[in-house]
Amino acid sequence: MAIKMDFEEFCGSVFWDVNLTWNTLNNTLPDLTTCMENVCLVWAPCAFLWICLLPYFYSLKLNYRGRSSQPLTKFTIFKSMLPLLLVGLNAYDLVKFSPHPYQANFVSPILAIITLFHVIHHCIALQNLL
Repeated sequence: MAIKMDFEEFCGSVFWDVNLTWNTLNNTLPDLTTCMENVCLVWAPCAFLWICLLPYFYSLKLNYRGRSSQPLTKFTIFKSMLPLLLVGLNAYDLVKFSPHPYQANFVSPILAIITLFHVIHHCIALQNLL
């Protein structure tokens, strides 16, 4: 049995609304739908990181020359802690109260959290590799 779901069921709104984005009246600023914000603006950077980080880590592994690990400075610690802050913000988005919970409200933060843990893993592995 095939499951058919459109964006209105997945997000709770239409994916793209021309009137909201381009045909603005009374000098209002253009806006995106919540579905576009929850899907494209979260999933596109996550996909970019997943696509680019794996070959980059592989090339670093190939070019490893047995050097000692990178010293821990305030900057390297900050670079490792910043994704943890972003994980916390996405965890808050995941558990905050929503009067109408849709699947996009759960899938997007979970995807972002998994991607950020992937980034944290690569930052730590990169510090040990260099």
